[in-house]
Amino acid sequence: MQRVLIRHVPESSAQRLMVEQGDADMARDLTPDQIRGLAGNSDIVVGNYPKAALIYMATNNAHPILGKAKVRQAIRYVVDYKGMANSFLAGQYKIHQAFWPSGLWGSLEETPFKLDLAKAKALLAEAGHAGGGFKIVIDTLKRSPYPEIAQSVQQSLSKIGVESQIILSEGKTLWPKYRARKHQLIVAQWSPDYVDPHSNADAFAHNPDNRMAAKLTGKLAWRTSWFDPAINALTESAAKELDLVKREKLYMELQRKVQMDGPFTVMFQKSEQVASRKNVKNFVSGANFDLVFYRTITK
Repeated sequence: MQRVLIRHVPESSAQRLMVEQGDADMARDLTPDQIRGLAGNSDIVVGNYPKAALIYMATNNAHPILGKAKVRQAIRYVVDYKGMANSFLAGQYKIHQAFWPSGLWGSLEETPFKLDLAKAKALLAEAGHAGGGFKIVIDTLKRSPYPEIAQSVQQSLSKIGVESQIILSEGKTLWPKYRARKHQLIVAQWSPDYVDPHSNADAFAHNPDNRMAAKLTGKLAWRTSWFDPAINALTESAAKELDLVKREKLYMELQRKVQMDGPFTVMFQKSEQVASRKNVKNFVSGANFDLVFYRTITK
C-alpha cells in the first residue's frame, strides 16, 4: 500500500455503513450485534484476532467498606459472567479471571467465580453488612461495552441490598480520577506493555510504596491503595527467577493470590472482530494493542 488513511469514526453504526457501502475498506470497532448483521454479505469478511486486553473491576481499598476483604470477595459473585459473555459481548469477549491473559505463557486459566447472589450476601454478612445497606459509585467509560457491563453489575448489586450510581466519562476524565485514587468501584480495561507476565504482575500486584506522595500511577495496585508486602516479595521473586519452570509456578501462585485476595475482579478477555471488504488481505492485529500492522495489507 502506498498510503493508509485511518479515520476516527466515533459511532460504530456509521463505521458499519461505511464499510458496507465501500466508503471504508475496514471497520475495527463494530459491536457484536453489528457483526451479526453483516452475516450473508458476500462483500464483507470478518476476521477474529485474540487480544491480551482484559476488562476488570477495581475497588478502592481506602474505602471504609470496599476495602474489606469479604466485601471484595462478594463483588466477584455479583458478576453475571456467562450472561454477558453469551449476549452483548458474544464473539468479542470471553470469560477470563486472572490478571495475565490466556494464550500467553504463564497464564492462569482457572475461572473459579460465577454469579452467585446467595454467596455474595453471605460474604457481605461476614463483613458486617448483612443485607447491604450502603451506596457506592461505579465509574466507567461512555463507550460500549462498559456502560452495559456496569448496568449488569448494578442490577446484581441491587439484589443484595447495595445501591449504586453509574458515572459515565470520557477517558480524559476517568483516568485522572482513577490515578488520583478517587474512585470507589471502576470498570476498566488493561493491556500489557510487553508479552511477559511481569508486565501485568507489576501493575496488578506490585505496590512498594502505598503513600499518596509516591504517585505510582502506572501501578494498578497503587491506584487501588492495595498494599501487601508478601505479594510485593512474590512479584519481585518471579521477575528475577531464571529457571522457566520455577518462574511459571511463581506466576501461577501470584495470579491465584491476587485473584482471591486482591481488589480486582478480572472478568473478560478481548477478541477483536474486524470487518473488511473481501479484497483486503493480510491485516495483522497481534495480542498487544500496539502490535497492529497495516504495512502488510494488500488490496
